[in-house]
Amino acid sequence: MSLCIVSIDEVDVKIENPDKSGIGEIFVKGDNITPGYRNNPEATAEIMFDDWMKTGDLGCLKDGHLWITGRSKSLIVSSAGKNIYPEELEEKLVENIYLPRQLHDQSYPVALTLQPYYHKSK
Repeated sequence: MSLCIVSIDEVDVKIENPDKSGIGEIFVKGDNITPGYRNNPEATAEIMFDDWMKTGDLGCLKDGHLWITGRSKSLIVSSAGKNIYPEELEEKLVENIYLPRQLHDQSYPVALTLQPYYHKSK
């Protein structure tokens, strides 16, 4: 699941540390961006870098549009170094035809068990 945002006047956007698909952390800069948290220099230091604000969102830039794909704090990195976005897993679960229709608009607990892949040799 992703959200497309058309550029906002006088706000610069950049993607930091993009992965192979171009998804990385979204940073913004402009006169209308907050200078930080009031009376909280520690929290400000966590989000502000040379006038750029770290939004906490993940996304990519395509054809002049910003696509928001998830939150950086919810990103899961597999042992193989692959980025796994919980929002993509949630979308797949909701699309699953085996879930009763009445559950699609409700919250419900889900547990995923990842099984190792075994190749049977001949």
